[in-house]
Amino acid sequence: MELVNHSHTPVSFDKEDGIRVSGVFEDEILVRYCFTDALDIFSNWGFASESQPFALSLELTLQTEAGEIVIGRGDVSTDPKRRPFYPDVKIEGRRITLSYMMLGHKNFPKLAKANFYRIMRNAGRSDAEEMFDRIKQINISQFLKLIAVSEHAAPQTGRLIRDVARIQLDAMSHAVGTREL
Repeated sequence: MELVNHSHTPVSFDKEDGIRVSGVFEDEILVRYCFTDALDIFSNWGFASESQPFALSLELTLQTEAGEIVIGRGDVSTDPKRRPFYPDVKIEGRRITLSYMMLGHKNFPKLAKANFYRIMRNAGRSDAEEMFDRIKQINISQFLKLIAVSEHAAPQTGRLIRDVARIQLDAMSHAVGTREL
């Protein structure tokens, strides 16, 4: 298993009764470690993955006039019965809690805003566009700060941190337009 490397392929580990990989591989054995973004790959396995097509928000709590928005970094569902990238949502009074929030996707640039706008509409909130922009701006700002402090890290570590930040920022830039869900 140590020789199995990560790639954004449809093949993943079978974790029932231990761990195994099955299939026919032409060359190197590549599997998707998990369905997540580059930051999570870096946090869990210590490398920068260019193959992650989407970016999730950092954990944050946003205080707004209409109430609180709490965003986690939970697991992205791969259940085919669920809407793609639609988080678990809890609405408790004026607090909206999302298990995660997608900020951009290279293959589906309209999906991040569409999901968030639907969540906000279902919660009776009319400030979805501004809140999405504020959440995205907070994330961008934090990654820019990470790039700045990485300049003081050891060269190899600094390069790795900058790569992860660049990959995340690039995926975030793929949130253009919206669509009706």
